[in-house]
Amino acid sequence: MGFGEALQKGMSNIGNFEGRATRPEFWWFVLGVWIVEFVVVLLVSAVFRGGFGSFLTFVIWVVAFLAILSVAIRRLHDVGQSGWMAILWFIPCVFLIPLYFAIQPSQGPNQFGPPPA
Repeated sequence: MGFGEALQKGMSNIGNFEGRATRPEFWWFVLGVWIVEFVVVLLVSAVFRGGFGSFLTFVIWVVAFLAILSVAIRRLHDVGQSGWMAILWFIPCVFLIPLYFAIQPSQGPNQFGPPPA
């Protein structure tokens, strides 16, 4: 799966916390969201000063957070872990646990369904 395909698949699955996501899908999507978010926030900050710019930046951050959270949960499902483990991403030093699982290869069929194509 390439960069563009991962972005397209991830954006079409925002808010979908079921199913599985492969390693390339997860890492390409996270990289893409970070790049897009950085560029858009820079543009918003340059164009809009003050309250509206801050509000727009917050909305962009919430959408990016939801997008990355949904693909992270699906990635944890792909390696046979509970999506609730995604909470550990927000605890300093403990975030290494879900990171370890995010870099693991996909499992065969598990309780979250067949392996992604």
